[in-house]
Amino acid sequence: MVVVEKTKSPVSAVTIGSVSLLEELNPKQEAIIKELVSQNNGEIDIFVHPGANRNLADPEYRKEARMLEFNVPSAYDDTTLEVYDQYQHRVNEYLLKEKRVKVVLIARDNRLKVISAEEAMKPVIEQTLEFATQNPSGFVVVVPTLDKIDPTPFFKGLGENILEGSSYEERESGSKRSWDKLSYRLKSWGVKKINLGGEGANYQRTSDGRVQWKSEECLYYAWQNLTRFFGHENVKLMDELSFPVSIENKK
Repeated sequence: MVVVEKTKSPVSAVTIGSVSLLEELNPKQEAIIKELVSQNNGEIDIFVHPGANRNLADPEYRKEARMLEFNVPSAYDDTTLEVYDQYQHRVNEYLLKEKRVKVVLIARDNRLKVISAEEAMKPVIEQTLEFATQNPSGFVVVVPTLDKIDPTPFFKGLGENILEGSSYEERESGSKRSWDKLSYRLKSWGVKKINLGGEGANYQRTSDGRVQWKSEECLYYAWQNLTRFFGHENVKLMDELSFPVSIENKK
């Protein structure tokens, strides 16, 4: 349903459940996004692979994840699972509550290639999908990534070239171009500040609040590329909306 009020603001015509793939946005949606960004003084939220570890309780999943060098426990750890469930709940609530533009980076399904926005949202908010896709606050923009261990944004044409790159240098160059393309798109919306959360967040805080990265995983690469474009002071890590780091892990 489209809600229309007698006002010049395009936000009044937001479709309830506004969610779209980045490369499928139309001019009307772009206008809505730009006004939402303006209303929030240039601030947006970005989530990297949220829900990627939703099968953490499955021993086979943990075995595969360790082979791919994911930071997951080798044993069935009730505390870790509880922390993950709490993290997922906070992300779901945040997606529904905060009236901002949310950019969600979701691993591309290699079988489906570039998937639809509805399909891409499933692993993000699996347990509350029906409610969340019908009633998100703000606007959710889904960006496919190269795969589940590489958060590089996948753009048609450019993404295939990265995957087919014959050398490390070619792939690194293509990855940088993809992040720059996403960053320029965000800039065109008026984005000035980014709140960053998601998975592969293997870092800790020092006593003065500085970030110390313990390994280079998905959230690290997103942080590295976004800070390169927007500056460290304008990219804020959301500890409570990231995994495996949490507010309890602060030092």
